[in-house]
Amino acid sequence: MEGKVWQEVEVKVSADALWDVYGTLKLGNLIPKLLPNFFQATHVLEGAGGVGTIIHICFPPGASGPSSYKEKFVKIDDVARVKETLAIEGLQELGFKKYLVRLEIQEKPGGTSVIKSTIEYEVDEEHAWAPPPVTIMLLKLIAETISNYLSESK
Repeated sequence: MEGKVWQEVEVKVSADALWDVYGTLKLGNLIPKLLPNFFQATHVLEGAGGVGTIIHICFPPGASGPSSYKEKFVKIDDVARVKETLAIEGLQELGFKKYLVRLEIQEKPGGTSVIKSTIEYEVDEEHAWAPPPVTIMLLKLIAETISNYLSESK
């Protein structure tokens, strides 16, 4: 079973300022600091932030779902401002054969931007009858939190 969910959040932050965070390792460094109830830590296991980089994302004790997972940066397009990450460990136990997150920063007139977050997933046959929940709400919260942080940091 395959599926896709997405969300667009319009923010009053320039696309360049957003991409400076989203297109680099800064996103992983900021999220645990800004959202400690949702993220305990992120660790770079391999790479320097480009395609092929592998990070380990850890959730706080007691959080529902896995305690952590690993993702690999599979696409970073600085011109189109698109970043894709693929879960490579930690979500297969839930039944995911594929779990890809795409983050796109779209410039709008007047110094505003749209952060489009997409999750594309595939669930194995064993879990197709009761697929794991897939929600975009955490990515929406990240988008709002990062844009607020950047607005306040000006």
